[in-house]
Amino acid sequence: MPGVKFDPLHTDSFVQALRREHPLATRKTLAWPELESERLIAVARSSGNRQLLDDALAKAGINPSYRFEVSHIATLLGMVEAGLGLAAVPRLALPPAHPALVGIALRRPSVSRVLGLATRRGAAPARAGEHVPRLPARRAQSTALSASACCPGCSGCLAGVSDAPG
Repeated sequence: MPGVKFDPLHTDSFVQALRREHPLATRKTLAWPELESERLIAVARSSGNRQLLDDALAKAGINPSYRFEVSHIATLLGMVEAGLGLAAVPRLALPPAHPALVGIALRRPSVSRVLGLATRRGAAPARAGEHVPRLPARRAQSTALSASACCPGCSGCLAGVSDAPG
């Protein structure tokens, strides 16, 4: 887009979210064709995540049949947790230590989204925006940033900001 600079920060792969007790939950990877007989849940077609999935699957000649479509990933994960089906979600959307769900890497095709920082060319970033490129490295150290010390010399510019998905 003219006038906008995009700096990629993280590639977030999609995983299949399913209950820990599901027969496929012990697998390291799942191929899309293996999911044909499963009840699948998806976010609405208007979602950017859904558009990424639909495009990649169409290129691979795969047309999944979704049992349910919802507007929000939180609703989708709640339905998976309730045992109503399985769902492809970005890895960051699934809490790493979820008590009931696991995320299994998807292949054939693998699908991912690129997260990054978009800024106007030539414009100085907002104060908090100056620190966003540091978030992926900080996430490795902690699941949430401290409002009082997001980085050396910081006076809490990220007060109330977390790098946890949500």
